[in-house]
Amino acid sequence: MSGPDLDLEKANAIGGLDRLLTNSGLAVIAVIPTLGTAFLMPWRLASLITHDEPDGRKGFLLSPGAFLPLALFLAFLIGAGLSSPELASTNGAFLGPQLAFKVSSAAGEGDIWGIVGAVLPIYVFSLGLGVVGRCLTFMIGEAWTMRVSIRAAFYFVATATTWIILSTAMIDILRSNSNGPIDYVTLSSLSALIMAFIWIWTYFWFVRTIGKASILVAVAVPIVMIGSILGTIATVGIVFG
Repeated sequence: MSGPDLDLEKANAIGGLDRLLTNSGLAVIAVIPTLGTAFLMPWRLASLITHDEPDGRKGFLLSPGAFLPLALFLAFLIGAGLSSPELASTNGAFLGPQLAFKVSSAAGEGDIWGIVGAVLPIYVFSLGLGVVGRCLTFMIGEAWTMRVSIRAAFYFVATATTWIILSTAMIDILRSNSNGPIDYVTLSSLSALIMAFIWIWTYFWFVRTIGKASILVAVAVPIVMIGSILGTIATVGIVFG
C-alpha cells in the first residue's frame, strides 16, 4: 500500500500560499527602510532603478514599482490615523488627510473604483514626470532612458506624496492642539520648501549615479523639472481658469 505523496519539491497550493504571505510580509516591512533610504541615501536606490529584481526587492529595499503602491498605502493608513475628517475639514488641509480619508473610506466600503480614482492621478503624475525627465536626456546622458526615468519618478513621487500626506496631517494636529495662533500659511510653505528640497536631493543623486552627470547638471535637472511642472500647471490654470 503506497503512502501519501511527500515530494516536497512539487509545487502545491500550501507552498504557494506560504511564499505569497512571506514575500508580502517582507515587502510591507521593507517600506520603511526604502522610504528612509529615499529620504537620506537615494543613491543606494540607483541599481534598483536600472535593473529588475525578480522578487521586487533587494534585501529590504523595494523596487520602484512595488514601493509606489505600498508606500502610498502606508501613508494613507497613517495619515487617516493621525487626523480625523472633522479636523481636516476645519483646518482646511488639502492633499494630505482628505486624500487619506477618501481612500480609507473607499476601502472600507469595498469600492475598488473609488480607490483607483483616488490613486490614479498620482500614478499618472508619475508617468508625466517620467516623460519630463526623459526629455532631459540630452543633459543627463543616454543611460537615462524612458524606463529609467519612469522608475526614478516612482521613487520620488512615493516619497514626496508620503511627505505631503504626513506633514499636512501633523500641521492639522498642531493647529488643533495649540493654545495660541498657528500660521498655517507659514507651516504649509515650510512643508512645500522641504518637498522641493526632497525633489532636488533625490534627483541630484539619481542623475549623478545613473547618468554620471556633473554636479552642475545634477542640480540643474530637478530645477528644470520643477519649473516645467509649475509652468504647465500655471498654463492649464490660465487656459481653463
